[in-house]
Amino acid sequence: MPSYPYVYHANVSTFGTLSMTNDERNAMIQNGYETATMANSTRESDWQMCVACAVMHRSWLRTGTDVPEACSRCFDKYCWDGTLNTTTPPLYEPTLFGQEVNTADSAAAVHMVHTGMMGAAFLFVAWLVALL
Repeated sequence: MPSYPYVYHANVSTFGTLSMTNDERNAMIQNGYETATMANSTRESDWQMCVACAVMHRSWLRTGTDVPEACSRCFDKYCWDGTLNTTTPPLYEPTLFGQEVNTADSAAAVHMVHTGMMGAAFLFVAWLVALL
């Protein structure tokens, strides 16, 4: 899943930024949650069902079970169909989807290793998807 700034511009490099405030860390984690859940399904109302379809898909393939029509619609909507778009993309400047998390008042710092918050965000998303 690509990173998107739902409530915080979390796409920062931890190679140049080896510390951040607790509020910045928390905002990055909150943004990871919003990304994984599509803002708790407020951005895409079918998101939770589609994640469940993705979890079940391999089992259906192994057992020869027909994929439910609702799941087929999810796969058509969210999964790459194999075609390539070779046009030059426009400048990418996304706007926040939700209410921005305020990190301006925090003073305590969190120190990170170079795998940093992106590794933690990926682990969080993997854990969350496993729960769905």
